[in-house]
Amino acid sequence: MLYSIYQNEVRQADKYEKQYGRLYIGRFDSINGDMCKDIDLSDEIAAEMNRKRKYIRRSIECDGKTILGSVRFKDSEKSNSEIDDIIFIVTEDMFLTVKARDENGSFDSMFDNFVLSCGSKTQITEIVASFFTLIMRGNDMFIEEYSSKIMKLEESIVSGKTHKNLNSAIFRLKADIQTRRMLLDDLISTGEEMLDECPSLLKNQSDKPLRKFVSRARDYRTAYEYLIENIIHLREVYDAEINNGINSTMKLLSIVSTIFLPLMFIAGWYGMNFKYMPELSWKYGYPLALGVGLAIVAIMIIIFRKKKML
Repeated sequence: MLYSIYQNEVRQADKYEKQYGRLYIGRFDSINGDMCKDIDLSDEIAAEMNRKRKYIRRSIECDGKTILGSVRFKDSEKSNSEIDDIIFIVTEDMFLTVKARDENGSFDSMFDNFVLSCGSKTQITEIVASFFTLIMRGNDMFIEEYSSKIMKLEESIVSGKTHKNLNSAIFRLKADIQTRRMLLDDLISTGEEMLDECPSLLKNQSDKPLRKFVSRARDYRTAYEYLIENIIHLREVYDAEINNGINSTMKLLSIVSTIFLPLMFIAGWYGMNFKYMPELSWKYGYPLALGVGLAIVAIMIIIFRKKKML
């Protein structure tokens, strides 16, 4: 579907007609020969776009008149959305997109919103920057949501109210954040390459909108890097709590062993079965051994309590 933008008005167009001040945006599922004629594209460009639909990878190609690239994105407004792939082409007065992969149909609705926002645009750089900015929608909400989740997990760890699936929860948080940071890296690289490698195509247009988009994407990436650092810190806190629990258990076992070690010595001493051991035949031998044992246990407990080990 092709739209023309002229004098602050967006209208559906049947074909491309070059006119000063008129811009075009389009959304297609594929590009064929007849469509190339309608939108004034060469067959080579169409073939390359369709090739990119089969072999998706982020890239930018510029021949001085046309920018051909691809970008991956994930709808941040849908927590379980899949990664989608879009092929795009940019000329001095046209911005076209071709869906390569759109698992949940989020791109169609997003593009409709994009079309509505293009009426006031007068340069193709503004349109491209607006499209890329729209792809980043929802990042503020996502960052705030995951910051809150990390804080709640940290509070539960510190308070000792952890659950058995905590490791899985931390892993999922980290995986989601790293995925979104990776997609932002792709967007930033795309914007930087358009600015650095295609100056001849954009020389008559302001590059300020693209630079503003790249700057905003970098801010988001910094926020995601901060979240990843928090996840790493959260994991360290959790490991420290586990180690503290293990150390407490080992400490208790060591204290119990130390308390009963003298009793084991007494039992071993009088278990040697020598013929002449007076206490074995003495009437008060057993009460004495029992009393000594209890006294030793009491003294050891007092000592450990004074040292605040119990």
